[in-house]
Amino acid sequence: VRSSSLQYAIFRPSFVFGGDGGVLPTFVRLARLAPVTPIVGDGTRRLQPIWVEDVAQYFAHALEHPGVLGRTFELGGPEATTWNGFWERLKRVLGSRRPSVHVPVGLMRVQAALTEWLPGAPVTRDQLTMLELGDNVVADPSAVEVFQLPLVPLDEQLRRAVS
Repeated sequence: VRSSSLQYAIFRPSFVFGGDGGVLPTFVRLARLAPVTPIVGDGTRRLQPIWVEDVAQYFAHALEHPGVLGRTFELGGPEATTWNGFWERLKRVLGSRRPSVHVPVGLMRVQAALTEWLPGAPVTRDQLTMLELGDNVVADPSAVEVFQLPLVPLDEQLRRAVS
């Protein structure tokens, strides 16, 4: 795209959360139904979820916003958390007191190899590869600075997903 003659703006979103699709409904099901909440690895890697409608707002505003052409923007929600913190917050929103257990990535990879072909599989090998790459947080705040959009806080994202 960059080497073409087309005008462009590139968006690189972090974890995109929505109530009707993606991985968040799977997380909600796990937190509601599983006897324990499995957390991949030690749970200290960070994520910065952004609500799907916020991503859509960035796209819509880019069509008319001056100064965005030829630029790349990292998109993330208004706050970052660890996986441990994420599961704690999700269970608080659900009113769940189920314990969490840290599962080594290697063990999760075996489980994913056996179940990823099932509809609604809790985790795939591709997702584990993504998690192993490190923190999934925004390093460049220019999207927030340029667009100045109000973003949905993580706790509100979770409330919307469970209702």
